Amino acid sequence: FCAMFSKKWFLLVLKATGILYEEDDGLDILPPLSREEFVELLRQEVDENKDLFVDLQELISFAQRRVFPVVHTESVIREWDTDKDSKLSLAELEAGAGKEHPPNTADINELARNREKFLIADVDRDGLLNATELDGFFSIHVHPKMLEYESRQEMSAIDTNHDGQLSLAEFEAGFPDGIGHDSADAAPDSLSSKEEFALVDRDGDGAISSTEFQSVYSAEAYANHTMTKLLHDLDVDKDGKIALGEAGEGFGSVEHSEPMNLWFHSEL
Repeated sequence: FCAMFSKKWFLLVLKATGILYEEDDGLDILPPLSREEFVELLRQEVDENKDLFVDLQELISFAQRRVFPVVHTESVIREWDTDKDSKLSLAELEAGAGKEHPPNTADINELARNREKFLIADVDRDGLLNATELDGFFSIHVHPKMLEYESRQEMSAIDTNHDGQLSLAEFEAGFPDGIGHDSADAAPDSLSSKEEFALVDRDGDGAISSTEFQSVYSAEAYANHTMTKLLHDLDVDKDGKIALGEAGEGFGSVEHSEPMNLWFHSEL
């Protein structure tokens, strides 16, 4: 999961709403799909024309119907709202997250960033976040100013020569495992860094502008990007679509990948 969505805070929200469980090595999303369940989900919900193949448009359509899974803010408020006013103060927000993940010195920058995000999300400027405002805090694609802020912060961190755009070298250094894969989980034939760069560099000028970088993390673009990667990783014969048999064979290589973590869960 890319740093844009502040993975730790994202996971804490889902844990507070009961979508997550805790393992010895941290948090994971419930419930994991088995190989058989994944193929059946493709058959029942993704394969719209029932031809036993899944193409990119069907995958993207499925993701858009599924909706990015950060809209359970009422549950978060119930869990962390100590004064029971149905809103969260910055102190309540940090205390609630801190109970799940005690802060340390490595979190100082993230805490400062989240305080800035709090001010942006607080649309009515009352010093508190209601459920709608909290949606904007955690799910940045519903809040244009938050998306702009987060993308600017993230791009600044990897734009090493500070020219306001990303070269291929900066992109590779900033996303060494690509957008949407951890190195341990990447399929052997996953998109190369140059191929991923080309997906983001929409005008093909050899550099990723701030607008191009920001667009990657909109809900629609992120669904497109992650599903393109999933198709690439599962399309064994490279005919531009996934046979349901191919999906079963390749399941192990994508089981913990970004598209799977975001879109393929029966509780969402």
